Amino acid sequence: MKEKLTGYLELGMQAKNGTYRAKTLLQMGASRVSPAMYLDNSGIPCYFMLSLGGGFVSGDQYENKFVLEDEAKLILTTQSPNKIFKSPHQIPAVQKTSIYLGKGSQLEYIADSLIAYEDAYYMQDTVIHMEEDASLVYIDGITPGWAPTGEKFKYDEVKLKTQIYRDGQPILLDYLKLTPKTSKMQELGMLEHYTHFGTMMVIDARITDEIVKEIRGLIDELDKPIHYGISKPYCKGFVLRVLGHLTQDIEKAIEVCHDYIRTKVYDIEPLRLRKY
Repeated sequence: MKEKLTGYLELGMQAKNGTYRAKTLLQMGASRVSPAMYLDNSGIPCYFMLSLGGGFVSGDQYENKFVLEDEAKLILTTQSPNKIFKSPHQIPAVQKTSIYLGKGSQLEYIADSLIAYEDAYYMQDTVIHMEEDASLVYIDGITPGWAPTGEKFKYDEVKLKTQIYRDGQPILLDYLKLTPKTSKMQELGMLEHYTHFGTMMVIDARITDEIVKEIRGLIDELDKPIHYGISKPYCKGFVLRVLGHLTQDIEKAIEVCHDYIRTKVYDIEPLRLRKY
């Protein structure tokens, strides 16, 4: 039941008379959402997801539900990086998110990187259902965490699972499991010799091989000390993975890609969230 959750957030959006507005809003417990903000001239509202607790602790249970009706558009972002604190007895903090995108809708979901502190245990499960011609930009990532000794990778375990369905059919399953206490995080097959990780998933029928080629060129032009790869799911779109040593370098690589999608595909100006 929702009443037993640490936090519950539900937001439904609709398109009406050329505008985009909230149709339903429910916020309970430690979960809140900011008033709608308009950060450019597109008329698309941006909501900041807020947590009154200051971070996730052992046993926390959060649930989010976002519904975009046909043709609705929305930007969702976190206020700041989610902090995951110590989880005694391996009792995880859990966040589940359900997203539904109606026909012709458009969602930009921009989550700041997770920060997992020493002995943290966290599970994130995101399920996205998309209808015909819906468009999605989904961004998240993780830092190596923090401990009083200054050592990296002192958290217990972090699991990030994302499932995307289009017209009821699975098109993408992304599952990242990091277990620093039983794995050497910077070895081959894990994070190589890097420490930070970021991902960007774009699902849109307008994505072409030429767009992906141009995005590669934009990242290469940055000349940042990062390693990246782009793969294609079973639909029009791409998945970008970025490894680096600084959150800022990864964010810059993802930012130039996001800017390109907004200007060339959405025909709107780049987004600047001005969080800092």
